[in-house]
Amino acid sequence: MTTIQTYGRHNNTSNIGLWGYKITFDDGTEKIDRGSSKGASADLMGLTAVWKSLQYCSLYSPVKLFVESEYVKVLLERIKREEKSVFKEKHHYTIMRIHSAIFSKILQLEINLIKY
Repeated sequence: MTTIQTYGRHNNTSNIGLWGYKITFDDGTEKIDRGSSKGASADLMGLTAVWKSLQYCSLYSPVKLFVESEYVKVLLERIKREEKSVFKEKHHYTIMRIHSAIFSKILQLEINLIKY
């Protein structure tokens, strides 16, 4: 099973949001990436890490996702509960538009909350 660990932070001193992820694929190989955005919140950075990491995951392989943000966990679980059209119609101004392949992967995720 592929596992993903993500984080999102906001540095108040520099007003910069930070995101990162580590993917461990079934064969043991890893992919690590990180980035930043001026003024972005920790929650937005956590979502960014999830979105970017899922781009590297096969739609046919199960994924176990570890997030540190309760907000991100709740939002992803809400997406899983609601139908795509209903979710996008109600919330398209408050979160990023969901690419259909990423949305399909979110529906298959096993989501876990962790604290670093």
